Amino acid sequence: MPITSPPPNCLCMAREPTRKDSITIDVSQRLLQVDLSDAQLAERRAAWLAPQPNYSKGVMAKYAKLASQADDGAVTGA
Repeated sequence: MPITSPPPNCLCMAREPTRKDSITIDVSQRLLQVDLSDAQLAERRAAWLAPQPNYSKGVMAKYAKLASQADDGAVTGA
């Protein structure tokens, strides 16, 4: 089942919203894959730039800088 656009309640942060990639979803096989070649994926990873932080000062900036990933408990290292 190819999906060409996200559902209306999806929060997507695409750099290039005009790009239409084909995604294969197969629930019975627990499969979710983007139909791109390894070369295309490598090219996109190389061109990816980290977004600017939402907060540059204050408590939220400190938390964003010091907190670990959510799957690690999001605890601060300070």
